[in-house]
Amino acid sequence: SNSTLSKWLNLTLLASNHTNPTTNHTLRIYRTHKSMRDIDADAEEMRNLLKSENNVFSDLCQLGNDSKASQIVFCVHGAGGCAEQFRYLLDSFSKDVSNVVYAFDWYGHRESFNENGNEWHEYGATKLEKDLDFFVETCLEEYRQRGWSEKPRIIFVAHSYGTGILMRLLRSKVEEFAMENKSSYVELIDKVALLSTTDSCPKVAQSVLWRLPVFLVEWIRPWLSNLNKRIMYHEATSEEEVNYWKDIASKNSIAMMKALCRQMEWYTLEDANYLHESMPQWKFLLLSGENDQVTTPNDARNVAEACNADMAVIAQCSHNLMVER
Repeated sequence: SNSTLSKWLNLTLLASNHTNPTTNHTLRIYRTHKSMRDIDADAEEMRNLLKSENNVFSDLCQLGNDSKASQIVFCVHGAGGCAEQFRYLLDSFSKDVSNVVYAFDWYGHRESFNENGNEWHEYGATKLEKDLDFFVETCLEEYRQRGWSEKPRIIFVAHSYGTGILMRLLRSKVEEFAMENKSSYVELIDKVALLSTTDSCPKVAQSVLWRLPVFLVEWIRPWLSNLNKRIMYHEATSEEEVNYWKDIASKNSIAMMKALCRQMEWYTLEDANYLHESMPQWKFLLLSGENDQVTTPNDARNVAEACNADMAVIAQCSHNLMVER
């Protein structure tokens, strides 16, 4: 809706570019820390859903009246997505001034796009993990400079391939923490929400389609766009909403999408179980759309079992559930 878009535009005023020296990637990072009024119905609905159906998140936005931020929410989108996909959640989380919310556009996506961003090697899973680690460390540094809570609670909210990269990164960070026994942000993590996740690399990323030359994929792009619409969104999702995100996706580089999909790597069920056993204080939540054909609820249940997560299957939703409801 226009009201939600207006709120998002206010959030982008708090955006800045940061270049990761380990990957030479420039990332667009967004921050909000303010109380918002007139949260629209979709945001309020999702907020109530997280509070009522999933008790592990029951205190998500109830942290008292501390004037300083005491909780950080990191939002991580998936392949071909953007930070704005979390706009309803951003509005909801930032309603409480105890929260500071950070989101970013992956390299080559939306506001992090650049003319030289089509190099194949730039989209390997290892580079993306380094970018995510850089994003978290950069935001934590800003947080500390603002003099907010010394030991904030960290919540991760990731979607689709964002869950794949996040879980792989968390595995490596926990192993590093255990070996080196030095301070790490893994000590601050309280909750991890995985939206539209699965127990192995999605089949759509392994499609023969991504073995075709870029020019040929560009040629069939209108057909792909219509297919994507049927796969990614439930039929109950408004046409206006679908067309808005369809227009954004149409600006993604096919070369980038091919590089992402061909090099996609995923976490394993053993990784999920390792994180649960190594960090038993972490609480996991999985949300799946009932009609999701990319990361099916059945596959997500395997992950939920491995990390002892709470799980909910959201009615009238498909893969992009955070913008559908």
